[in-house]
Amino acid sequence: MKLETFFKHFDLLAEAPNGVQKLRELILDLAVRGKLVPQDANDEPAAVLLERIKKEKERLVKEGKVKKDKLSQSIIAEEIPYKLPTNWQWTKLCEIGLINPRNEVDDSKIASFIPMNLIPQSYNKEIRYEVRKWADIKKGFTHFADGDVVLAKITPCFQNRKSTVIYGLKNSVGAGTTELHVYRPINNLINPEYVLLYLKSAEFMVFQNLLVLLVKNEFQMNTLQKILSLSHHLMNKNA
Repeated sequence: MKLETFFKHFDLLAEAPNGVQKLRELILDLAVRGKLVPQDANDEPAAVLLERIKKEKERLVKEGKVKKDKLSQSIIAEEIPYKLPTNWQWTKLCEIGLINPRNEVDDSKIASFIPMNLIPQSYNKEIRYEVRKWADIKKGFTHFADGDVVLAKITPCFQNRKSTVIYGLKNSVGAGTTELHVYRPINNLINPEYVLLYLKSAEFMVFQNLLVLLVKNEFQMNTLQKILSLSHHLMNKNA
């Protein structure tokens, strides 16, 4: 839908069955496509940011701090669903962050434990957690840390959009339900809130039926993210 059409028929859309919910989804969809606000041609191109992330990731791999991503693949033409605004560029989550990372924490540290029932469905919900010793939760659970984006991978939690950005953990680290996918930005070069917006968007959820069949114990990024569009002014945490 074009933005002009959206505003012209706003009242009709709002009064339709489930209209408010549909409007929220439409606004979110317009935002992640870069159609909600005018684009600034003077913004740094996303390609520049992507190159910076690539170099930083290569440095971390060389230093042995992260493992080389086996899921990393280039975008092919068949994966591109629509044209992006100028200076935006298609990429994949595995190219711009870490997927299902593990935490290196001293066993004596106090950390947060989050079961599935404490993962919120809506935005801006305070993260609740249980307090445990890291030694008790480091094995057999999913690891995450402050600033990570988590997404449920089981039904109906996935369809209900159980996903959030993790903040406020004890000692900034935690573990929890194994039924989560975890995305971690590299050195704050990506705004996790934008990633969350995309994961909650109708565009992403279109692929849910296929994902339920294909996603198992690992974050199958080639199918799962169906490509994340980037805009520097939306992604850069300091913008």
